[in-house]
Amino acid sequence: MNKNHNKMQIEYCVLKDIERYQRQLRTPKPKQTGKIKQFLQEFGFVLPVVVDESGIIVTGDIFYSAAKEMGYDSLPVVRID
Repeated sequence: MNKNHNKMQIEYCVLKDIERYQRQLRTPKPKQTGKIKQFLQEFGFVLPVVVDESGIIVTGDIFYSAAKEMGYDSLPVVRID
């Protein structure tokens, strides 16, 4: 087992370099996004958004949406391939 494979590397990406997945199964409801905004105001980002090598969101879309609405300019992300 490669020891480097299990190490999470978090980087900060500007929002314009991150894209939502076009064939998204669900879109967050405004109430859900509102709760995430409250969470971000209180705690900030405690989990990174996961993106693929092209910058397309794999998981964390609701955090991306809330951060964008709140005026964030960058997000913590983990890139997967």
